[in-house]
Amino acid sequence: MIRIPPADTMPHLIGALVGALGSNGRLLPVQRETVQAVSAVFGYPDVSAWLARSLSPADAARVIEDPSLREQLVHAMVVLAFYEHPATPERSQRIDTYARALGIQDHVPDIYRDYASEHFRRMVFDIARQAPFAQWEKQFARQEGLVNAARGMLATFNAAEAPAIADKFRRLEQCPFGSLGRKVWEMYQREGWLFPGERGAVPEGASMHDWVHILAGYPPTPLGEIQVTTFMATASPNPHVMGLVMLALGLFEAGAVSMFNAEPIGNTMQQPHAAQALADSVRRGLAVNCDLLEGIDHWALATEQVRSLRQRFNVLPKQEPTPGADPGA
Repeated sequence: MIRIPPADTMPHLIGALVGALGSNGRLLPVQRETVQAVSAVFGYPDVSAWLARSLSPADAARVIEDPSLREQLVHAMVVLAFYEHPATPERSQRIDTYARALGIQDHVPDIYRDYASEHFRRMVFDIARQAPFAQWEKQFARQEGLVNAARGMLATFNAAEAPAIADKFRRLEQCPFGSLGRKVWEMYQREGWLFPGERGAVPEGASMHDWVHILAGYPPTPLGEIQVTTFMATASPNPHVMGLVMLALGLFEAGAVSMFNAEPIGNTMQQPHAAQALADSVRRGLAVNCDLLEGIDHWALATEQVRSLRQRFNVLPKQEPTPGADPGA
């Protein structure tokens, strides 16, 4: 879950970002745009003076005491580092220095280290252990039975089928027009996706975020995937959801990994207004009144209208220069 930092901490956080990521004390334009846009969402619209100051790892550890803000800072370093092409081991080592000084020991810096070292298979492994896919599959095994869940996982590798899981998704066609379930079904039809449980389809755990695509209104485009994962990580108390952001960046900014049949496409954040689009997903994630990924029962809400659910959960309208199509409209 992303927190809004207090005013006296913001200059230190930005100074540490400049220290970790800056070349000759300056961020790349897209990094700078993102920092400014997200800072404005936090309520600090004028951060130009703060961007001129670099803070060392030791000084960052001295003045930033809150453990959650320390973790948030290191995650921000990794996200912004993905914008630099090509990635370099030196940048990764710099981020690691800050992470050690701040006492952060999760796997997010490992993912960037894999990318910078061109260890792409290990990068997939580190994303998988940071992301919550395994805990979701355990949950589905309890609900649907171990055999069904196992067959659903094997279906991804064309080694089996799980008809009960696939039929559950097919029945979403019967939900009322405009409902959450019907919109999920329509998105699958429009994109030409197989349903979980069918041979070659994604496992059911990977489909969890598809419901949020509908509720938040982000299309399954490269930028929309980065936005929806950022939206989810902003609102979720589960730190492992940050792994989904890493997956989206690995696929669509680095273009370095492929998981669940998604085709890697790089440099998405270099598009015009992408920084503002990401910041708007943070704004909207901060505003929702519950975790829309893991805090609600999507299937129990499948027959309810998307418009009503957005009002109930305080999903704000987009405020982007060029908003993407809304799959829930």
